[in-house]
Amino acid sequence: MKNTTQHLFDKLNEFISKFYKNQLIRGGIYSASVLLIFFLVFSILEYYSQFDVVVRSILFWTYILTNAFILYRYVIIPLLHLYRYGKIMSMEVAANIIGKHFSEVDDKLLNVLQLHKMSEQDNALIQASINQKINEISSFSFSSVINFSENKKYSKWLAFPLLIVLFFFASGNKHILTESSARIIKHNTFFEPKAPFDFIIDEGNLKVVKQEDFELSLVLKGNEIPDKVFVVVGNNKFRLKKLNVTTHNYVFKNVITNTDFLLFANGFYSKNYTLNILPKPAIINFELLISPPKYTGIKREAITNIGDLNIPEGSRVNWTFDVKNTDRLFLRIENKKHLAKPLTKDKMAFNYRFRKSEFYQIITENDFEISDSISYHINIISDAFPVIVVEQEIDSAEQKIFFSGMAKDDYKISKLEFHYQIKKKENTIDEIVDIAIEKVYKKLEIKKRF
Repeated sequence: MKNTTQHLFDKLNEFISKFYKNQLIRGGIYSASVLLIFFLVFSILEYYSQFDVVVRSILFWTYILTNAFILYRYVIIPLLHLYRYGKIMSMEVAANIIGKHFSEVDDKLLNVLQLHKMSEQDNALIQASINQKINEISSFSFSSVINFSENKKYSKWLAFPLLIVLFFFASGNKHILTESSARIIKHNTFFEPKAPFDFIIDEGNLKVVKQEDFELSLVLKGNEIPDKVFVVVGNNKFRLKKLNVTTHNYVFKNVITNTDFLLFANGFYSKNYTLNILPKPAIINFELLISPPKYTGIKREAITNIGDLNIPEGSRVNWTFDVKNTDRLFLRIENKKHLAKPLTKDKMAFNYRFRKSEFYQIITENDFEISDSISYHINIISDAFPVIVVEQEIDSAEQKIFFSGMAKDDYKISKLEFHYQIKKKENTIDEIVDIAIEKVYKKLEIKKRF
């Protein structure tokens, strides 16, 4: 009979375990429902109200403490009881619960438990009574009192908020939940009010060459698109030009320094942006040393910041450039690009001999891929041939021939000779006479011989 009694106790223990499992299932539904409902309510409130730090802190700790209590009360405690930790349901309590579901069992199960305590005195009569009552209730399945499927009626509390969450994600409005919940989690952080639209600009292209214009292109994206947009520079606001519903632009004129600015529309500001200046390569000063050919007798000449030149043919020009923000300097001559020689970081040099008139170009470049150029013209003064004018006069009476004339050149005459021949029957006489250069006019006498 001891086995029969133990079997009854096993059935009661099975009931108690199933009872706690049922509590655990129901507690899981309660906890998940509360967690989702509070999540939806707090997120929606925060999105549309954009609370300050204090209110968001209240929401955060209310959410944490409420869910912690629900989780502890309806999940953790049943889980501990299931594994026989803490104050466990007694068999008497289990018997009362079972008795409420089975009228046939009624108080018999409770009486068995009470008599069992008395049977410990080995009273044969009491043991017989216990066995009788066990036989009367042994056909009942106590665990059937607990029906897990009854928890389905509580699942609506989980299904409804879950469907709402899925609706937000499916409709493309998940930001209402994700952005606001992120602000609640970071409840100690101050957030600027979030605009219902985004300012979209190409931040990687916020660069402009110094003293040039920059066109800022803005695209608005969001649920509520403003009609007017302003750029804020310092204490000044300037309205952007509206190109279409979502696109605006603004031109920064003659930018000379890095410029910080914000965008503003419908009471909302964008984050800070900076328009960065790129250094423009420049020639600060340049000197030229013009060296004409030696035969011209013209002295070398040094000039400054003059690019258009009138120089004798064959002159060599030496440039020395003082530059700024320049990594390379070229001179384009006769459609060929010549690299200037760097002397120091800010000084470069180049030389070239010119033999004909032409245009040339000075080009500056830097490592920011910015270049600048300027064009000049070289006018070559051609080296003309010397000119000689000679007149002849014959004095037949004295048998003499006189030659007179003039010689000239665009620079100077270094040597002047008079060549003549006297022909005889027997031979020919060749003569050369040097004429002094310093004399402008020369009359040469030659006797005519027959």
